[in-house]
Amino acid sequence: MKVVLVSVLKRAMVLVALLCLGCAAQTNAGADVDRRIEKQLRNEAELSPAATVKVGPHKPSDFGGWDEVTVAVNDQGEQKTYTFLLSKDGKTLVHYTRFDISTDPNQRTMAKIDLTGRPVRGSQDAKVTVAVYDDFQCPYCARMYDTLFNDVMKRYGDRVKVVYKDYPLYQIHPWAVRAALDSNCLLQQSNDAFWQFSDRVHATQHEISAQEEQPDPKPAKDSKDPKDAKKDAPKIRTVGLDKLTFDIAAGNKLDMTKLQACLATRDLDRVQKSLNEGKQLGVNATPTLFVNGERLEGALTPEELEAALDRALTDAGVPVPAKPTPAPAPATK
Repeated sequence: MKVVLVSVLKRAMVLVALLCLGCAAQTNAGADVDRRIEKQLRNEAELSPAATVKVGPHKPSDFGGWDEVTVAVNDQGEQKTYTFLLSKDGKTLVHYTRFDISTDPNQRTMAKIDLTGRPVRGSQDAKVTVAVYDDFQCPYCARMYDTLFNDVMKRYGDRVKVVYKDYPLYQIHPWAVRAALDSNCLLQQSNDAFWQFSDRVHATQHEISAQEEQPDPKPAKDSKDPKDAKKDAPKIRTVGLDKLTFDIAAGNKLDMTKLQACLATRDLDRVQKSLNEGKQLGVNATPTLFVNGERLEGALTPEELEAALDRALTDAGVPVPAKPTPAPAPATK
C-alpha cells in the first residue's frame, strides 16, 4: 500500500513540476509578446524617448481567435490608452476602435458642449446649432468666418444658430488669448457687442498683429490653477485689441467702469474651460465646428458647409432652404 501511495505522490509531484514549467514558459512567452507590443507602439505612435508604456493583461475578446490588450501610455504628462486585438498565437496585433451606436453619436457630442452664456448669432430656437471652436488670430479661422457668415448663413437665416467657443492656440498666436478675454468682457454686457468685436478682429487680423507686440498671458496647463497664467498679464492698453474693445463698448453705450474692471481682472477661467472642453472632444486645430454634433475641420468651402447643414436640418425635420437660382450667363454676340 505504501509503495502504491509513494508512486502516486511521485507522479503527482512530477505533474505539478511540469505544470509549473508550463506556467513559467507561458509567462515568459507573454512577457516577450508584451515587449514586442511596446516596441511596435513606440515606433508607430511617435512617442518621446521618456514615454512610459504599460501593457495590460491579455483578456478574451468578442472576436473568436483574438484576445484584447489595453496599453496605457504616459508621454510627458499626457495620458493615452490604446486598445488592440492580439491573435492567440501572439504573432499579430490589430489596432481597432469600438464605436458605441446604441444612441445617436452626434447627440452625445452636443451634450458635451456647454453653450451656457456663450454668444449666439441666429435664432435661439433654431433646431440646428453650429458650435465653432475658434482662435481670433488664426488665419484659417478668418477664412471660415467669412465663408460662414458672409456666404452660407445668408441662405439659412433663422433655421441655424451659431455659437462661439474659445480655443486660442496660445503657443503660436501671441494675442489670441487677449482677444478672447476682451471679447468675453464685452459679452458680459452685450451679445451684439461681442459679435461686432468678432467681426472686426477676424477681418483685420494683420492690422491687429502690427499693434499687438506684447505677448498674451498663457492659459495654465492645469485648469485648476489659472493664476499661473495671468500673474504676468499686461495692463490694459490704449492701442490694438483693448482700444477696439473700448470703442465698441462706447458705441453700444456699455458700462465702462464694469468693462474696465473686467479687463483688469484678466480672468482666464472661462477661456481655460472652453479649451479643456475642446480637448476632451478631440479638438486639436482651429477652426473646428460641430454641426448638431457632426465634426468639421478647417476652412471649408461653402458647398461643404451647406452639405453638413442640410443633413442636420433634414435630420431635425426642418425644411432645407432652396438654393438661389444661378444668374443667367450673359448673352454672347
